[in-house]
Amino acid sequence: MKPINHALISNYHEGMKRKQLTPDDFRKLYNRIIADYQLEEYANSRNADVVSIRQAIMRMARENTNLTLKEIGSIWGKHYSTIIHGLANVKNAHETNDELYLDWQIEVSRYFSY
Repeated sequence: MKPINHALISNYHEGMKRKQLTPDDFRKLYNRIIADYQLEEYANSRNADVVSIRQAIMRMARENTNLTLKEIGSIWGKHYSTIIHGLANVKNAHETNDELYLDWQIEVSRYFSY
């Protein structure tokens, strides 16, 4: 696995604050990452990589928009309590340096900068 560059996680925030983001932007981002990594068969599953991607995008949506938890959940047809749980997982991953979550957080930020 690649070493984690924590600066990349912070750097993507600046570019994102400049444009108004919608749930559809996050849905497209998720679908593009899933397709590029050939994870389509797991897109609606609890596969660890897929869950990490979804949760990284949840964090991005929460921190960079005024979307409600319910609106973020609508991206994947999830209940708002699932979003709360996902955001808690991302926070915990950052506190414990969980490489799987952090690697996907970096990868999601790279995709969003395109």
